[in-house]
Amino acid sequence: MTCSHHPTCPLARLFSGKPSLRVWAERYCDDRFQACARYSAGLRGEVVPGWLLPNGRSLEAPPPEALIRRSA
Repeated sequence: MTCSHHPTCPLARLFSGKPSLRVWAERYCDDRFQACARYSAGLRGEVVPGWLLPNGRSLEAPPPEALIRRSA
């Protein structure tokens, strides 16, 4: 069973698109999504920070969506 947040999770899209990161998707998005810190925060109604990894740790670099310049 796949996580219900998968379609809107920016990290899930990143994990699915990169073979070297696919292990994250297999571990958290495809099977054990109840253990995902992002999924849990969303269920609690919290804003899920872009830097939060599924294992509860933080990215040291900004997530890819933070690097995209948005036009006003």
